Amino acid sequence: MKAKKVIIIALSALVVALIVALVSVSIAAGNENLSIAEYFAKIAKNEKLDESTLVIINGEEKSIESFEKLIRVYSALDAVFDSEKLENEFNQFVDAQLLTQEAQRRGITASRDEIQEQLDYQKESFLLALEGGDEIAKMFVDIYKGLGMTVEEYYASDEAYQYYYDLMCMNTLLKQEAEQKGITAEEARTSRLTRLRGSAKIEVNLEKLNLLKKEADEVAAKTAERLAEKSAAVTE
Repeated sequence: MKAKKVIIIALSALVVALIVALVSVSIAAGNENLSIAEYFAKIAKNEKLDESTLVIINGEEKSIESFEKLIRVYSALDAVFDSEKLENEFNQFVDAQLLTQEAQRRGITASRDEIQEQLDYQKESFLLALEGGDEIAKMFVDIYKGLGMTVEEYYASDEAYQYYYDLMCMNTLLKQEAEQKGITAEEARTSRLTRLRGSAKIEVNLEKLNLLKKEADEVAAKTAERLAEKSAAVTE
């Protein structure tokens, strides 16, 4: 079954999705290549946003807490996660939300059996990688522990179900567009996001975002210093 294809996801993107799920100004950007910094230049701070809200994407509120936890998770993993990387994660997060909303708008769904099959397959693949000593798999075990979960608990959770449901719906959306236009899935993604960004209403709490970026840089500096000390200790 096509749902059985291994879905290769960057570590950072999956971490964002996990944390956002577990803790659950308008702009018109017509160019998919606009950087987040360029987005922010188009946005005036919205004082009406709730204090805990970082961004509202087409009416859907997303909490600042998920990104605060993201910074701490990377620090715990001894990974340098500065303000530039935070902006990239924010950009990818907004893109994913736009694609998920579009899939919902078009009535794209995935059956419970399809989702469960994907969950079982991904869990089995993960455990095999862990058994083989894969470093990324070990890192995810630490992430799950930091979120108060075991591997088994994560793959049995509502959050994991929702994550893979959204992912499969997004993939279906892009596959349909690619087939209709005779282009690749990546080209379909770029094309679709260009249109979605052009009509999206996104409200950002710039004060909160800037504080997050400052925190990310401070934590990243401490992490880099800690890594340097560990490296020096090893070479002595």
